[in-house]
Amino acid sequence: MAAGKPANMRILIAEDDTALAGFVRKGLEAEHYAVDVSSDGEQARALATELDYDLIVLDLTLPRLDGVSILKQVRSRKPNVAVLILTARGRVEDRVLCLDAGADDYLVKPFSFSELSARIRALLRRNRLPLESVLAVEDLKLDRVERRVTRGSRTIELTSKEFALLEYLMRNAGRRVTRAMIIEHVWNLSFDSTTNLVDVYVAFLRVVFEASLVSAEHLTYREYLKRLPEVTYMCSCKLAPMDVPALLQLDLSIAFPLIDLLLGGEGKGTLEPREVTEIEEQILESVVQIICRELGIAWQALGLEFRFDRRQQAANALRLMPPDDKTLALTFGITMPETRGTLHLAVPAAVSTALLRKMSADWAYRKPRGPAESKEQVKARILNCPFGTELGVMGLRVQAQELVNMERGRLIVFRQSVETAATLLVGEQPLFQALVMRHGRKRAARLISLSPKPKSIGKEPA
Repeated sequence: MAAGKPANMRILIAEDDTALAGFVRKGLEAEHYAVDVSSDGEQARALATELDYDLIVLDLTLPRLDGVSILKQVRSRKPNVAVLILTARGRVEDRVLCLDAGADDYLVKPFSFSELSARIRALLRRNRLPLESVLAVEDLKLDRVERRVTRGSRTIELTSKEFALLEYLMRNAGRRVTRAMIIEHVWNLSFDSTTNLVDVYVAFLRVVFEASLVSAEHLTYREYLKRLPEVTYMCSCKLAPMDVPALLQLDLSIAFPLIDLLLGGEGKGTLEPREVTEIEEQILESVVQIICRELGIAWQALGLEFRFDRRQQAANALRLMPPDDKTLALTFGITMPETRGTLHLAVPAAVSTALLRKMSADWAYRKPRGPAESKEQVKARILNCPFGTELGVMGLRVQAQELVNMERGRLIVFRQSVETAATLLVGEQPLFQALVMRHGRKRAARLISLSPKPKSIGKEPA
């Protein structure tokens, strides 16, 4: 770590030259700063005024909003943040304008990185105020030196992550704290890399989290919802490329231990069911993003992508899909060191039909790359899942007179030849052209070809 630099310092670089910004970012990250980069003036202004930075490196020439305007807004909102102007403008008038507007330092391009680094260290030493050793909010006290938390006369035991989270919230008491701010300061992850957060969680959760597909069945959406507990965590996902919704439900018996693990605990949850708090919801959102990504990896050969949409309360979940529409209901068993539970996923039946169509297009299922066992389980469950099928000849017509004279035992003769192919419908979707056959005393169908693809998923051909 660079000499004289306190830990966990966060710097924003507002620079439209992406190559230069990347060079400065790598140099500062090598000195253990946490660095965010923005090449757009409006975005830089939003980041600088809404999030907490220890120092801002600001270019004067930015698209949409210039550096001087950003500087003035930052100084009015964040009077204590250090601002270093890094620009190609070397005139005395520009220096005076920026310093009078509130800049703390001014460096002209081209520059030496060692000089930039030294100026940053100097500004941070100057602006860094000593933090109180004891934080207090009403009767809640946090001793930063002794690492002890008390409320009144009672001592509260916290994990390291819980302690860091509480310290950050107490330091920002009375202010709006966003999910991004918590992630950046408690987990020390960069603001512009939500994917990095998911990667970190994936690597950790794969050690303590096992999931296996235990059942797959067709249910109406109403039937699926009736099976879910009253107090639970639900969220909606978008399935691409169909752009249709899916509903994911995670047992709280698994949700709370996951939250405890990610906060540095041992993976123990609450005994009594209760609602998820706002902070817990933010953590679970990241967990569900992992689950969506893992589902996409498992089904990547089918071209299906899961995207987290939003948390769903019971009333909104009722309106996510038509209640009488068929869904493919998948149940996953979740195993952790201290507990077990289930995760339920409902996708429209039209999607499962489209999956079957894709798998049968070349009469073979190509395994995606990755752990073979989990993908084979998905394949086996889908292929063994019972689907409603119908076999019939489309477009048959009879005269009204024949319908009037219809009675038991009467023979109706159609104009189509006996060699006319019938249509095999799977899950109410036309899948194959087939000939009606007899196999012993059972009906059978000899498949001839795939049916023409319908114009839209979930609708019968006209």
